[in-house]
Amino acid sequence: MEAEKQLTDLFKYLSFDVQVRRSLKRNQINEVAEEFADKDHSKFDSFVCIVMSFGQGNDINGVDGRKASLEEVMTEYTATNCRTLRCKPKLFFVQRFTVLKPSKFEHGLTQSQCCTDKGVEMRSLCPCTNTFGGNCPEEADFLLACVTSAICNANPGPDALFIQVRSFVK
Repeated sequence: MEAEKQLTDLFKYLSFDVQVRRSLKRNQINEVAEEFADKDHSKFDSFVCIVMSFGQGNDINGVDGRKASLEEVMTEYTATNCRTLRCKPKLFFVQRFTVLKPSKFEHGLTQSQCCTDKGVEMRSLCPCTNTFGGNCPEEADFLLACVTSAICNANPGPDALFIQVRSFVK
């Protein structure tokens, strides 16, 4: 919960409207994605989603042990599905924790990956214009960063956090 408080404080400081959802089952993860995609984001400049869960792979593990598709969650925020976020940055940070036996744990063992659009020519990345025939992919304004952190037990400590939050002065 300390990481949650630090992230909440940081994004509030950055003038974000922060809303937290905890301990979601798979169907609740999808419902929250739909709920936020249905909101009017007209007065906002960007959208940030931070997910923290146990597991590995391209899915989000619900507390019921069932997996929600990260791709389906993100699809809710495309220009087609969420018009008020059209041409606005949509940032997704996904932190997954994997519990390892103490004998296999190495301090600071972290595997990370950043995903971007695949091989799209620069001329087609001109957001929100039809200059080049409207070929701008809907995902051009998405950023997805994922990390899987190995931890010794079910209570991740500060060293296992993907997004490190340091003290800041207002």
